[in-house]
Amino acid sequence: MNPAPRPRRRGTHTRHEPLRRRRRLATGGHGPEDVIFDGQGGLLTGPGDGSIVRIDPVTGARAVTGSTGGCPLGLQPAADDSILISDHHRGLLRMSAGGSVEVLVDTVAGRLLTFAGNVVEGPDGTI
Repeated sequence: MNPAPRPRRRGTHTRHEPLRRRRRLATGGHGPEDVIFDGQGGLLTGPGDGSIVRIDPVTGARAVTGSTGGCPLGLQPAADDSILISDHHRGLLRMSAGGSVEVLVDTVAGRLLTFAGNVVEGPDGTI
């Protein structure tokens, strides 16, 4: 069985310059897996020490907003201004705007949920 031939390009195609790094923003830790924007235009990331760090993209100022107590892998802003977090050690979490952490799911079929890469909130609020 042979695959169908690749379709020809149609329309106009413009060559773009490769992306260039303008500046690097320090996270204050090692190994952040994900970076997202919060509702106020700040950057949120989670270094491997479990902290959740907010970075002002203009000034580079950093502030720890909370800690998962584990190792955050994926972050997702939620409709209620909390942050959904997939954490390697603790499962799926929700961090409030005040920094408190709630475990949403830590086991599946009696087994620990580890290495969940990311989490998404559905339109109806389900995770």
